[in-house]
Amino acid sequence: MLLNYLRSEPIQDAGLPAGVLNIVQHSRDDAEVVVDALISDNRIRKVNFTGSTAVGRIIAAKAAQYGKPALLELGGKCPLIVLKDADLDKAAQAAAFGAFEHHGQICMSTERIIVDETVVNDFAAKLFDIVKKTTVHPGASPSNVSKVASLVSDALSQDMKIWGMETFGPVAVLVAFKSVKEAIELANDSEYGLSASIFTADIAKAIAIAKLLDSGAVHINSTTVHDEAHMPHGGTKASGWGRFGVPWGFAEFTQIKTISIPTYDADEFQLVKKI
Repeated sequence: MLLNYLRSEPIQDAGLPAGVLNIVQHSRDDAEVVVDALISDNRIRKVNFTGSTAVGRIIAAKAAQYGKPALLELGGKCPLIVLKDADLDKAAQAAAFGAFEHHGQICMSTERIIVDETVVNDFAAKLFDIVKKTTVHPGASPSNVSKVASLVSDALSQDMKIWGMETFGPVAVLVAFKSVKEAIELANDSEYGLSASIFTADIAKAIAIAKLLDSGAVHINSTTVHDEAHMPHGGTKASGWGRFGVPWGFAEFTQIKTISIPTYDADEFQLVKKI
């Protein structure tokens, strides 16, 4: 919360009128009461939420209850696909960055790495080499360590929890595929659809694959953690709906109004004309 307060200072110093930006701090126990009070207020015309899918569903239902539109950017289980002709060094670096940047606590984090079976061993060696050289600083709570450890221990079968559940931590799944068709099926095998990556030397093939992925964004030869102010940002399926970014963000918070001026005689409004 301290960071939010610090961010608000330059905004207010720039001349934003008092009361336009408001920061409300509350305990977890009071969340339901505070959310209901905010959404039900007649002055609130739209709800914007960024966070987990579980909480997003609660907020979406509450917004619908009061007839308020909602813009939601929720969870993700982002896949990174590596084709056999990809630059494996760049792909491994992107995978490591996407999976472990900010301890994996990014909605666009790379959580599923899907690699062509003919290069999966070479790719894995490069990825593991990067991971071994990564400096990890203390800070994780015992409960978080226990959660991630249990997911890793469970990741021994096709129905492993970590394949479908957003971990929001520094851990990712590495699987091999036999065909591009299988790679697409694996990438789409998720309730989420926020961001995805494809690594290949064949850009035309990458674009063709991108069109078949259920994802709000697909980045070719780049990490899944990729967002810029001039690009539309948002997800599909359980990753939410609506888009941020210029001009899409302006459109989300703009009410469309129709104004018409008749160009015909007012007498034409009569249902029955006198003969």
